[in-house]
This record gives sequence, structure tokens and C-alpha cells, in this order.
Amino acid sequence: MRNAGARDAGPRVKKNWVAPGDGWIKINVDGAFSSTAGDGGIGVVVRDSHDTALLSSWRYIPRAKEAEEMEAMAAREGLILAAERFHHRAMLETDCSTVAIALRHRDDRRSNLKFILEEAIEAGARLPEWTAVHTRRECNSAAHELAQLARRTKHSSVWQSAMPVCIEQIIARDCNQLPE
Repeated sequence: MRNAGARDAGPRVKKNWVAPGDGWIKINVDGAFSSTAGDGGIGVVVRDSHDTALLSSWRYIPRAKEAEEMEAMAAREGLILAAERFHHRAMLETDCSTVAIALRHRDDRRSNLKFILEEAIEAGARLPEWTAVHTRRECNSAAHELAQLARRTKHSSVWQSAMPVCIEQIIARDCNQLPE
């Protein structure tokens, strides 16, 4: 018998990447920051509703101030790349709730991120439709790995229709729902 005072935990929160709806692309972005080195990296992965990887990108940022700045820069990069290369409705996913909220509400008033967010919003305006959502880090692991790769290697790159080896297994796990 169930304890009358016990609460139902409700549905379990999904811990894996979920494909966007038909006609949409999903832009997963993440930032990495080192306060000791004062540098960072950003990672971007774009996939379609069929789980096809359309683009991967990582960029080394030699002078960085804070983690939230890296997250905003990753969002800007993801929206710019999507607007330049794809004419689809887009869902941008980030594990930084403050950046997701600022972008979703088209709010670029935060003083330290104002110009970065403004540029991201302008890039998004070139897409037919877009939204920004907050996701759990577990659902953003491919972009997270690319941000770490950029910081570790001090290297930047954009690959269209290809993924580096370091995230192939993550992409396969996400798309096939393989156990971790």
C-alpha cells in the first residue's frame, strides 16, 4: 500500500537528446571556460529531424571572462552558422538557462552580454522561425565535448555534414538511444 504522505515523482525527465520535429533543425550549443587560463571554447552541433548530423563546429576563445559569456557566444555562433547554411525552422538548445531565457524573450539588456545576445538575436531573425530552450547537460553532450575540444587543442573548425571522431559515439548514442 502506498504511503498517503508520499508524493508521486511524476514522469522521468528524459536524459537523452531528442530529435526536433519535421522541418526543424536542432542547434545544440555549449561553452567551456577556464578561470585559471582565462580562455574558453564553444561547441555547436546541428542535426535534423532524422537524426542526421548537418554540421559540427568548435572555436577556441583565447580571452574569456566568464562561463556565461562562453554560453552566449556559443548560442550566437550556432545561430549564425544555421542562418548562413540552412533555411529551416530552428530550435537552439543550451544548458545555460539564463542565455536560453534571454534569447527566448529576445532580451539583450544584460550589460555584460548585451552585444553578444543582440548579434545572436539578429542571426536568428534570418531564419524562418527559431526558439531557444534550456536542456539538461546530458542532452547536450556532443556540443559540450566540442567546446572542451576547442579549449584543449586551442583550435577552431567548422565541418558540414561531418563530425569529428571524438563525438561520433555520442551522436550514435543520442540517435540510437544506446545506454551510456
